[in-house]
Amino acid sequence: MDIQAKEIEGNQKRIQKCAESIVGKFNKLYKKFFFEGSKEIQDYWLRYIHELDKQLEKALRSAVKNSLIDFQKHIKGD
Repeated sequence: MDIQAKEIEGNQKRIQKCAESIVGKFNKLYKKFFFEGSKEIQDYWLRYIHELDKQLEKALRSAVKNSLIDFQKHIKGD
């Protein structure tokens, strides 16, 4: 159980670090190219970020689901 807890904690830290990196890169992108833009450009950026967020959430859900399915197969011995 201790090994699993450490593995989970390590994975959580890696995911958090990746998320922070993604947010940081998009903040830099926004500041460099979109911050001074017109209202239309600001609106476009906001729509783009919302769509990207949905796609990232979908990908994460899919990855978790596939991992759980794979884990289940290992437990059953398939």
